[in-house]
Amino acid sequence: MGKKKLLKGSISLLLSALIVSSGAAVLAANAEEVITGNPYDVSALPGADDEIEALTVEFDTVQNNGIIPIRGDTVTLLAQAAGGRERYEYQFVLNYQDKDGNETTTEIQDFKPGNSFEYTFTENGTYNFTVTVRDGYDTKVSATKTIKIVEGHFVFAYANPSTPNINEEVTLTSMAVGIGNHPYITRYTITDPAGSIETIDAPETGTTDNGAATWTPTKAGTYQVKVSAIWNDIEQTAKTFTVEVQDPDDALEMTLEADETNIAIGQTATISV
Repeated sequence: MGKKKLLKGSISLLLSALIVSSGAAVLAANAEEVITGNPYDVSALPGADDEIEALTVEFDTVQNNGIIPIRGDTVTLLAQAAGGRERYEYQFVLNYQDKDGNETTTEIQDFKPGNSFEYTFTENGTYNFTVTVRDGYDTKVSATKTIKIVEGHFVFAYANPSTPNINEEVTLTSMAVGIGNHPYITRYTITDPAGSIETIDAPETGTTDNGAATWTPTKAGTYQVKVSAIWNDIEQTAKTFTVEVQDPDDALEMTLEADETNIAIGQTATISV
């Protein structure tokens, strides 16, 4: 009985060895199919030959219907990364230069997943927005968007008639350019000879209209008329001109002087005014 048990045990051990040996052979065969040549060469692994696209980034303002931004406007800037290894993080930096060439640099956002931001322009000048994107491999690329905020100006501004009488209706006319196609308000601020101020807004707002308004002066003298282009409650540009108002009822006073006090008939005298 003991020999039979030993025989069964030996057979079981042999079968187990054969199974293990067969498994190792299969594993080895599979390994040979996957890895050829140097077993430590990872380039031989499936998918290792796939090329990784270079990291790139696009950066621009979101469509704003063709409106050119001016002071008081808010724009959205959007960055879109591609390639590299996903897990993108974005850094936004602004370099601002005023009309005198003075520069300031401000970090708007450190490296974070957010890829857009809003910015409101408060001054004229050149705004250089730079985005730097960092991917999962710690690779970085940058792109810059430049926006110039330019002050507009009035092409013309005048009164018709230019020398009105008191209580005569006057048409004030003007036109501004460089307001970024915005429907600005034309505002006339009129200061009379005594220093009193009157404000008149043109009835029509628009981008190319002549900003016409009517006004009736009630005093004679010199008036200062300031015309302003208003957008978003901000005076974008202004121009000042003068209007001379006359009083037709004022009598013309003249002083006559002759070189002779007693003049005979037929005698010539010189008269000066």
